[in-house]
Parts: sequence; C-alpha cells; structure tokens
Amino acid sequence: MNKWVSFLLLFWVSAAQSSDMLQWPEIKPFTLTSSVLGEERNVWVSLPNSYNENPTKHYPVIYTTDGKYLLKNLQGAMWALTTRADVPDAILVGVENPDLTRARDLTPTVVTGGNVPPGIVTGQSQQFERFIVEELVPWVNQEYRTDGFDVLAGHSFGGLFTLSSLLSPNARAVFEGYVAIDPSLWWDNQIMVERFADAVANFPSNQHMVYISAAWEEDIPSDIMELYIEHIGGIDLVSKIISNQFTINSTYQIETTETHPSVVYDSLFHGIRAVYQCYPSVCAK
Repeated sequence: MNKWVSFLLLFWVSAAQSSDMLQWPEIKPFTLTSSVLGEERNVWVSLPNSYNENPTKHYPVIYTTDGKYLLKNLQGAMWALTTRADVPDAILVGVENPDLTRARDLTPTVVTGGNVPPGIVTGQSQQFERFIVEELVPWVNQEYRTDGFDVLAGHSFGGLFTLSSLLSPNARAVFEGYVAIDPSLWWDNQIMVERFADAVANFPSNQHMVYISAAWEEDIPSDIMELYIEHIGGIDLVSKIISNQFTINSTYQIETTETHPSVVYDSLFHGIRAVYQCYPSVCAK
C-alpha cells in the first residue's frame, strides 16, 4: 500500500478513536446536609467511563473546591492524561463554594478591611475542612468504589485552602496529593509563609505529593501591584520552604504565559500528573 494512503488511513482511524474517547462522563449533582457547616452544600460527582465495566475495580478520587466551575476543567485534564495513560482513571468530586461564603470557607484567618469587601465573612476554613474530611469523603467512600488514594485541588482561594489543609494532621490523614493552583498566599500578610516555616520540624516525611503553580504576570495595574507582589512572593516562599526543608516530593511550576484565571487549565494537567507519578504510592524525595 502506498505510504501516503497508509498515513491517511492511520489519521482517520486515530480521529475516530479520539471521537469515541470524547464521550464525557456524566456529572451527577447531589446536595449534602452538613451538620458541621449547619447548611446544605452542593457537590458534583463524575465517574470514569470505565467505572461500570469492572464492578470489582476501585478508583482514586480527586476533590476540587469551586466544583461548579472547575469540575469540567478537571474532566478535560483527566481525559488528556488518561488518553496518554499518564494517570489512572479517577472519580472526580467537585464541591460548591458559593460566592457569598467562598472567602469564609477557604481562608484560614479572619481579616477585615483592606482587600476584603465590607460584609464578607472570612477565616472559617477549618470548618470547611472538617466538612470535607468528616462528612464528604466518608460519603464518597460509602457510595463509590474508592481505593484510598485521594487528591485535593484548588485554585486561588481554593489553592490557599489546599495548602492550609496540607498543614492539618486531619486532612493529611485523608489526602495523599495536593494541587494548589496560583494559591492566594498574599492572604493576611502572607501568614501561610510563617505557618509553613513553623511546620518544618514536625512535618511527616515522604507521605504526600505536592504541586504548586504560579501565574507570573507582567502587565499588573499599579493599584494592585503591591498585592500582586505579596501574592507571587508568598507562593515562591512557601514553595521553596516545601522544596528545601520538607522531606516530601514537590513540584513548583511558574507559568509565564498565563494569567490568574487561565493558569487553571495547564496547572490541572501538570498538577494531577505530578501527584500521580508513583501511584498507588507516593514518591520519596
């Protein structure tokens, strides 16, 4: 057969296969009543296409904050990664963080004034962490075939929450992997820098995988330049503390061609791949 005909046939076969793989898994909505939060909370679950093919197989789980917005992005990243066989199929769980309670859920300290708009409640991330650890994860484990390898991902305030959870023994008992995308480490005068520095001496070795990304932007308006410097500086400092002083496997990626919103797509792809490098175990440093 003419080599060009063979090449064209291969193209059409590959294209057809790709079309089959683009059958996105259904996203199922649920509403959980949380005694920890004292309110209802929406969550969304996406099972891999292979879930019903093997009724005895168990799967890792990836949890993301801001699930209403990020879960579809996570689906896209997982499609690309599993197509390449870079990572295993996983159950995806998105947790809602409504606009009015997002800062309350995802920030670790109470801050008023300054960059916090009037009326916004902050500083209750420990309660939100309890909801995830004590209520959401057990519910997912009861409803689905999970294998115990759990990953927590978040962007912006969600990235801040992801890293604050890394310092929590209760969260560390649940999550092996952490993906923090352009985390808001400017929060409360970079308080997480101090907390990570204080945690070095007692942090467990080689039990977790961490990925942190930063969107390095040049055209920052002058009125927010000081905040941006705190933001990017906080990410750099925390990432270096983890890399240089913690005995855990970590990846720090600086994105010079992305913005704070657009960095999500690339970072989900690279972050999930990074924390699954040694699945079903974690990589030693």
